[in-house]
Amino acid sequence: MMYSQSFRGLIFSAVIQGGHIVSKEWNKEISEAGLERIKEDMPFIVRDIVDKQAAAQPALLLHDPKDRQSALADAGNHLDFLLSSIEMESRELFLHYNRWLFSRFDYLNLPADALQLFYSCAKKTFEERYEEGRLEDALFSKLTDYIDFGTSSLDNDTNTAPPVGEENPFAETLSLYRGFVFSGNRRSAAALVTGLSEKGTELRILYKYIFQPFQLELGDLWHKRQISVAQEHYATAVSQLIMSLLYDRVFSTPKNGRILVGTCVAGELHEFGIRMICDYMESCGWDTRYLGASMPDSAILDMVRIARPHVVAISCTMTTNLPKARSLIRLLKSEPEPASVIVGGFPFNQDGLLWKKVGADACSRDFEEALHVSNALFDGQKLKGNL
Repeated sequence: MMYSQSFRGLIFSAVIQGGHIVSKEWNKEISEAGLERIKEDMPFIVRDIVDKQAAAQPALLLHDPKDRQSALADAGNHLDFLLSSIEMESRELFLHYNRWLFSRFDYLNLPADALQLFYSCAKKTFEERYEEGRLEDALFSKLTDYIDFGTSSLDNDTNTAPPVGEENPFAETLSLYRGFVFSGNRRSAAALVTGLSEKGTELRILYKYIFQPFQLELGDLWHKRQISVAQEHYATAVSQLIMSLLYDRVFSTPKNGRILVGTCVAGELHEFGIRMICDYMESCGWDTRYLGASMPDSAILDMVRIARPHVVAISCTMTTNLPKARSLIRLLKSEPEPASVIVGGFPFNQDGLLWKKVGADACSRDFEEALHVSNALFDGQKLKGNL
């Protein structure tokens, strides 16, 4: 079997929207018609790729109906992510996706060469369709270039990120917090954090050295299948509950006349980061309006027109939601007196120019940088990106 059933839940799907994508490298356009055609042909493309895989490596058992169905679904997801990266003109996103994918194979007991084989078969399929006149020049060039670039590091995995909590001055406290949460002891977890707060520990310290690294660790544990979705949701809910116990301090700061609206794009369910930003900036004097997860564009625009913010902060952690972020920013910038827009989330950490591609004024990597960037925008400074 190529991929396990549960593995498909780790892969993202993509949406290709209208318009033209301009290739700066080849100075060619990928037409809307070309994109629509490959989308319509995707079931046939996926089938051809899986057939090639089965012929090249019979040990994958792709002739078994259940295993074949899993392989077809995985192949479709890989190609969706490929097209999504092309739409955002970001080879870096596709490269990091494949590094992440490859690093998870050990945890999922998947063949080490399965991913390379998939992309080899994909390139062969695209070459055949190009020779038959069913792929335009620009799109074929992009597909092959992105595959080559995205798989360039698979033979030498470069994922050497340090473990969560390394060089953390509150590493021992974080370990206690982790143990309380995972054992279901919310009361002790809350007492640990509120006790530190009552002793004068800054909110910034609690956010930076406890809540933030704990959430990053949760995501990593889930991807490694060391905790379940239910455990991840429970642990996140506990942290959100404990953060709310600190609101007396959050709302005690006098306001400075600066207003921020913080939101997730439609379909984006990961709200913890944007909540941290709103709460922290509130504690630093900003008047913030936290809208939460998966907010429709129309509702965001309604709030913007009511609150008249100086800055709108948009969270987008899923690469496949980037077109929605770009569309939302276009709407925000079309307002008579548009607010400054900052963006953040995993894709923006992978591609340092992505914030420009979605039309934002700047991006931030965490809650501290969001405050710094927002203050700079309020003061009229033109930013070049991550500070």
